[in-house]
Amino acid sequence: MAAVNENSGKSNLISLLAAAVLLAGAIFLPGMGSFSKEMVSAACLILFAVLLWVRQPIPIGISSLLVVILEPLLGLMPSMSAAFAGYANPSHYFTIASFGVAIAIRKTSISARLLKKLLEICRGNAKKIIFAFMLLTYLISMIMSDIAAVVIFLAFALSLLEILREEWGEEQERRLGKVLLLSLPLASVIGGTATPMGSTVNVLALNLLKDNAGIHVTFLQWCVAGLPISLVLLVAAWLILIWFYRVEALPGKVTEKFIEKIQREKKSHPAEKKILVIVGLMIVAWVAGTWVTALNTTTVAVIGLACMVLPQVNAFSWKEFRDGVPWEIPLMGGATVSLGTLAKDTGLVQLAADRITSAFPGMGAMSMVVMLGLLVTLVLLVIPVGPAAVSMLIIPVYTMAEALHLNPVMAVITVGIFASNSTILPLNAVVLMSYTKGYWKIKELAKAGIIISVLWIILAALWIPFVSGAMY
Repeated sequence: MAAVNENSGKSNLISLLAAAVLLAGAIFLPGMGSFSKEMVSAACLILFAVLLWVRQPIPIGISSLLVVILEPLLGLMPSMSAAFAGYANPSHYFTIASFGVAIAIRKTSISARLLKKLLEICRGNAKKIIFAFMLLTYLISMIMSDIAAVVIFLAFALSLLEILREEWGEEQERRLGKVLLLSLPLASVIGGTATPMGSTVNVLALNLLKDNAGIHVTFLQWCVAGLPISLVLLVAAWLILIWFYRVEALPGKVTEKFIEKIQREKKSHPAEKKILVIVGLMIVAWVAGTWVTALNTTTVAVIGLACMVLPQVNAFSWKEFRDGVPWEIPLMGGATVSLGTLAKDTGLVQLAADRITSAFPGMGAMSMVVMLGLLVTLVLLVIPVGPAAVSMLIIPVYTMAEALHLNPVMAVITVGIFASNSTILPLNAVVLMSYTKGYWKIKELAKAGIIISVLWIILAALWIPFVSGAMY
């Protein structure tokens, strides 16, 4: 343990020294060629932020606030108020509200009852059981955080594996466990792309589009682009996993015992029906937002959150809510929006867009989707922070699409969809939760994830340009 702590300490020290060098560059480096002094300083500060978020020598929430206060100190923002304007983006409050709704749903028995029913249908067929877990994770992640969806079904999966170990032995248990625990984060990130509220990055992308271009994308417009692709990907991910990693039928007693355990441990909140009615009304309101612009994703989420804590419902206490929200996510989100604004105001965005459009003057819609899919997927391998990727890319991508006379909404939605692609390496928190259980190795995720990512890009290139002309 001492050796681990020592190595961790050295790694943190190196990261802090590298961050200090970048900060010094932001202060002292002059302009270079096409890059003005302000552009160089902004680029150094962005790299400074990314390094701190990826390496985490200090907590993400604190490093996010540090980055924001450095902007006016370096003369890159006119005031502290302007720097903190990034926290006015509604997506951060959607994130906070959505975690509250997730806490409430976890207190109901709906997930357990749906899983019990599907397992009864599967009748010990391991392949069908894996798909049942994937389907439920996918459906839950369409309306709440990908992290929350994985948390719910990871607990069920580990409970099943515990029974399997007792009845079938460790070797068979670990074989099924590998596929099952690989399937959950894959289903969650795929499901998160189907609807606007399926992921924070979706809401962030749409709010940035509205703030910078005045364009409102509705619930149905997003779903027309994202839902068909995600459904095909869900089935494809399942087929890829069961092809690569063979599983055998479970002994009859295993599924029977697991179903009995679910039935025995299933807990219902006293106000379960009210919670489910509130969630149902929220979904109806999100769909209605296609025609009633006041019913945007954040408004509906916050009103739903308020309904959850009414005295007649009392889905959770303030302490449960306070402890259940990962506050570093909205804190980092505000900082990424602020940095995106900085990149735009200093001219970095326009310069990047001009360089790309001059390099690919005849790019068509399909080619742009392929390029963006590859770009975002590769960026996430280096910077596994979806909100950061969206904040940095949305404005230049929109500008580039306009310059190429392509549909800019199509380009923005493409970036939003691919910013959830954490299928290759366990760098995202959604995938890390499963990876830390020790059932699968990085290369096993990568083998399936690379194929899924390639298929994802192909599907997007075929579908999104096809529907964009009619929908946006």
